Amino acid sequence: MICFSNNGQSNRSVDPAYVAQTGEALFKVDYANQVTNDQLTAAFAGYLTEYQQQKNALINAQRDTLEQAGFTYLGKTIQSDPISAQRIQFAAFSAQQAIANNTVFSLNWTCADNSILTLTAAQTVSMALTLTQNVQTLFTHAQALKTQVANATTTEAVDAIANW
Repeated sequence: MICFSNNGQSNRSVDPAYVAQTGEALFKVDYANQVTNDQLTAAFAGYLTEYQQQKNALINAQRDTLEQAGFTYLGKTIQSDPISAQRIQFAAFSAQQAIANNTVFSLNWTCADNSILTLTAAQTVSMALTLTQNVQTLFTHAQALKTQVANATTTEAVDAIANW
């Protein structure tokens, strides 16, 4: 079946075999208002670009949610919302100063389940590095998904890309 626009109001389906057999025209072509293939291609490209942008926004939102959902360190879930991430960086900085000054350092860190991890200076720095690696892994994965989105040539191909 082929679909034709009827004055932009509705679509009519035409069976090419029926038209060839009967010679009956079920529609009129208005050549003055005809849409060219180039116009259709341009319209689809704009729609596909917008669709891809929406998918990228969804990927970014999912990445941000996962980034703030916590990470595992020494078998415990450590909070990673912006305030917690800032505290981890300050703790790591303090631990680095203690290491540089040969000062004893011990930190009781409260985990997501409200349990306590007692950390040495090296462990505190390692926790900050683990946070950074977690964020980098999420960004790398998001970038790979967005590359797939950019390479998609149809909305169906965009939809086939896993959200996360």
